[in-house]
Amino acid sequence: MSVHGAAAERGRAESHALLIAGGMRSGTSWVSEVLGRTEGVTHLHEPDNPWEVPYAARAVAGLGALPVVDRGTEPPPDYVRLWDVAFGAARGFLPNRRRPLHNSSVPNRLSPSYWAYRAVPYEERTKALDPGSRVVPLRFRLATRFALPASAGPSLDRVVKSVYVPLALEWIVDRYGPRVLIVRRHPLDVLASHLKLGWGGDRVDDRGVLPRIERWGSPPFPVDGDQFDRQVWLIGFTHSAYDELVERHPEYFVVDHEQLCADPLAEFKTLVDELGLVWGAECEDYLRASNRPGEREQTSRVASEQSGKWRTALSPAQVERAVELLAQFPVARRYAELA
Repeated sequence: MSVHGAAAERGRAESHALLIAGGMRSGTSWVSEVLGRTEGVTHLHEPDNPWEVPYAARAVAGLGALPVVDRGTEPPPDYVRLWDVAFGAARGFLPNRRRPLHNSSVPNRLSPSYWAYRAVPYEERTKALDPGSRVVPLRFRLATRFALPASAGPSLDRVVKSVYVPLALEWIVDRYGPRVLIVRRHPLDVLASHLKLGWGGDRVDDRGVLPRIERWGSPPFPVDGDQFDRQVWLIGFTHSAYDELVERHPEYFVVDHEQLCADPLAEFKTLVDELGLVWGAECEDYLRASNRPGEREQTSRVASEQSGKWRTALSPAQVERAVELLAQFPVARRYAELA
């Protein structure tokens, strides 16, 4: 289990909260679904997802794909409120209600805000979320105006998951003190998943990009590149940002998706123990039930088939171009195929 020993030795449950983070399509949802079923915890899936959670869209409008929040700075009030509620604050006029121990990752489709936001055209959402944007379309404003932050209820024992925090993680940890688990996956497998879904390639605020690519000697965002190049760039940038955080914070836990896939039941039990959580029957039931073919955003997959999918999912030309780009990012040092 590739968990940092320093983190495991710090004792159990310094904080009642665990924040699971990693790049999109790195297996973070699979991990959070299992850990969110450990005994006595509540589970909150991506409270900051601006494509699914109307309040999150309002909170990150103009902040880009990966909000930049440096330590010691004060982000927009709605962004602060989003994380206050995610880590246990009351939502406001409507009190939190204690939910079942495991909360579904499906957004609240009973909320009028959810359906109003779903009706906002993709182009208008993109325009509002673009970094530095001062153009917030009227339908976007109306759809998100009365939305409430996503909440797991008042319990302090919680598992929260996000794929949008590599440039805000230290601020979150400083403010709320969760333990952190970073989930890593081979960038080419991530790319194969992005291509299948048509995801990725969104712009990141230059305030977060420029100092990092200068340190790394990496290329700037390919504004004039095609969708494929932008997808590869975002994967290289995001995974390198997480790697840099891990190097700076040996107290963070780290797990590799490939290792979990090799023997899910045994590896997850070890991970749960390392994290000081309590394995329950629901964890095992979920693992067994989800070990089957699944489509798109579903977390059901045949685990043994996930590692190395890029070898058949990507064409030789795609592999060649992806390696050419990824080799310019620090994350390439961890993978022989990219170095």
